Amino acid sequence: MIGRVYFFKSEQYGLISIEGDGREFFFSARSIIGEVRRGDEVEFWLGDGRSPGQLIAVDVRPAEGLYGRP
Repeated sequence: MIGRVYFFKSEQYGLISIEGDGREFFFSARSIIGEVRRGDEVEFWLGDGRSPGQLIAVDVRPAEGLYGRP
């Protein structure tokens, strides 16, 4: 999936929003591949969270070649 990091507390966690559909996904800083900052477009997969039915972002990485940093 592709989204934008709209909140990021360095070395702890962040939130990704999907433009146009209102969904948000939590991610742990441990699931980041590469360097990610607030405002970046990112690629990620969905994984199971702690609660049944909860989905979280995993393997979060800059969306280079798509909408990443120039």
